[in-house]
Order: sequence, then C-alpha cells, then structure tokens
Amino acid sequence: MPRYDWTDAELVAMIEACLTDPKMKAKLAKTSAQMQGQNGPEKAAGLLEALL
Repeated sequence: MPRYDWTDAELVAMIEACLTDPKMKAKLAKTSAQMQGQNGPEKAAGLLEALL
C-alpha cells in the first residue's frame, strides 16, 4: 500500500478499514500476538547494554 501520496480522507478510510474489517482485524491480532511473544523490550535492553 503506497501511502506517501494519500489524502487525509484516504488515510482515514484506511485506518477505519483496519479497525473494522474482520479479516484485517484478525490479521492484526495475529501479528500483535506474535510481536508481543518476542520479548522485544528485553531484547532491546540487552542490545543497548551490549553497546555500553
């Protein structure tokens, strides 16, 4: 989805679609669960500590 030339109305429509479309909501929920299961903050803290 190229998004650099969207109008304000197009952006609003895409956000609404992401929030209301059942298939999109399911995809976003799956992605969210996967991301939350990756311990991102802990990994980031470890990387920052390694730099020090």
